Amino acid sequence: MIRFQQMMHFNKNNQDLSKVESLQQKILHWDLNVKRCIQDIRECSGPLEDLNTLTLLAAENMKKLKLIVDNLENLGMEQDRQKDREEILKIVSLYRKELASNQTLLRKANLMSKMEIDKRMKEELLAESSDGIRKRSQPNKEGLARTASKITESLGSVSRMMADQVKQSESTLHTLGD
Repeated sequence: MIRFQQMMHFNKNNQDLSKVESLQQKILHWDLNVKRCIQDIRECSGPLEDLNTLTLLAAENMKKLKLIVDNLENLGMEQDRQKDREEILKIVSLYRKELASNQTLLRKANLMSKMEIDKRMKEELLAESSDGIRKRSQPNKEGLARTASKITESLGSVSRMMADQVKQSESTLHTLGD
């Protein structure tokens, strides 16, 4: 976990020191947000849309965290004293390692959650399909009677439509013949 790094030998003016401390507080804040997102992803039980939403949120938080670490690095590069620059860049290096660790944790959490959701969906699908097969193999008389009735109605409707079409064709031929 990212910890607030004290600047031990920082000799630059108080304004730069307060910038460094402010950036570190922001880094800590966004690191906690990323970790919270990773935990939410680990606990996500579906559906996949929810997992994707959590993943996007975590990615946005990671981008913000990286941007702040980049800002701290830029501030370190701007330092006149070599010792101040090295101290800030050393801290940046630690933050970058933690950022990489967060990225790895995010990928693993996302993968594990996707696998769990896929496994559960597969089990549900197999359970539903086996129930459906049992129902089909045991048709009842009522269902057969309803199906036969619907087929008879459909055939009657087709027969009426054909008769209407024949009458219309006869009428058209009679009109053309006159």
